[in-house]
Amino acid sequence: MDIAAALSGLRLASELVTKVREALRSKDVNREEVAQSVVEAQGLIADARVALADAQEEIAGYRKQVADLRDVKENFEFRDNMCWRKGTNEGPYCPTCLQADGKAVRLIDYDDHYHCPVQNVSFTTHEQRRGQALYLPPRDYDAY
Repeated sequence: MDIAAALSGLRLASELVTKVREALRSKDVNREEVAQSVVEAQGLIADARVALADAQEEIAGYRKQVADLRDVKENFEFRDNMCWRKGTNEGPYCPTCLQADGKAVRLIDYDDHYHCPVQNVSFTTHEQRRGQALYLPPRDYDAY
């Protein structure tokens, strides 16, 4: 049940309570109808409470996601092909994890590259790429 259904259920419960109140004012009160209406209203209210509690939990999850994304935007910067904490050299962090999931996953530092254990991708700085360009692997030549 979603919020709209919960609100609809509360509206129906309110209408039932109004009918019960009117029935109690009349001289010929049908106790069975009143009792049945009260039970029905209680069921609608209970269902609405559960739905609203679920919605509240879902909204709290969305608020956390928004706060995490704000943290990423406000506290990280993209520099040298990776993400770093703004104003510091703390990092690097995986840009894919930060942008896609809002999670600050620290990259593992290997000598010639950084690696993200979550995304299983590698990143290199400009300096690391320059070093790799200077290194030419040995070739196998056929001796003539």
